[in-house]
Amino acid sequence: MDNILIAVKDIIMMLKSYLLTKRSLYAFGFSLLFSLMLIVVATPRFLIESKLIETQTLSSPSSGIDNVLELVSGESSSSDAYEKFSSHLFSLETAKKMWALGWGTKIYLNQDSSEITQIKKKHSMVDRFSATLMRYQLNPYLDYRDLNRHIIATITVYKSPRAPDINLSGLFISTELGIAFMDDLIMAADLSAKQSQLATTNQRSIAIQDALAVTQPAIVSNSLVALLNSELLTVASLSNDLPYFVIIIDPAHASEYPVSPNVLAVFIANAILFLFIANFLVFLRLKNFL
Repeated sequence: MDNILIAVKDIIMMLKSYLLTKRSLYAFGFSLLFSLMLIVVATPRFLIESKLIETQTLSSPSSGIDNVLELVSGESSSSDAYEKFSSHLFSLETAKKMWALGWGTKIYLNQDSSEITQIKKKHSMVDRFSATLMRYQLNPYLDYRDLNRHIIATITVYKSPRAPDINLSGLFISTELGIAFMDDLIMAADLSAKQSQLATTNQRSIAIQDALAVTQPAIVSNSLVALLNSELLTVASLSNDLPYFVIIIDPAHASEYPVSPNVLAVFIANAILFLFIANFLVFLRLKNFL
């Protein structure tokens, strides 16, 4: 017990000798000033979130074996809905739809204007130098591909294992802009997935009808009719303006306080950094002196 008390006292004395000095106080003061400068210059960003739930998509009738495997694995057609929605969320087709809705000018010019059709693109010096060396043309204007890269860099989609919840999140400077952007993005992604599914279903229906036009055994004809009915039901479900692959549980909403920058973390990190640098420099001086 005495050894522990002695060790604690030694640690306290060491901290006092390093921290409770003019050098450390100066370092702490400079860290406060530096932190204040960083926070004043930094742009606050708010967290925009939306909670969705995947739907049980309509598909062709499955066999009894498929149903048993589905029960054993715990997976269902809902996971297929999530995969289709999330893949289309970051697709170029969805970016085209968002660009057509005017999000190019809203994101890159911070204004809502349907009259602006072209937005000049700023290329880095490395890109311009490479284009000059290899003699290819750079795109002078922004387009949906740039918006697609912005979506990929800004939006995060996450789904808990064996849970139907889909969480979308992103950091935005403007809460109103972020909420509207996420709402439109969800609808655009679902629409892109619906159009892709509709095109596939129509092609299946045509193929089944062609097969029915040829004389088939009764059991085959009955199976084809059942498949055709399923495909036609899917077409009917897809031919509307409502979301098909996801259901919106919590519409896009913003955090009450900005999550970036983290003020407390900035102050603590800079204080530790400045104190370490100040004491490390003293250590180097003493080492050189000795």
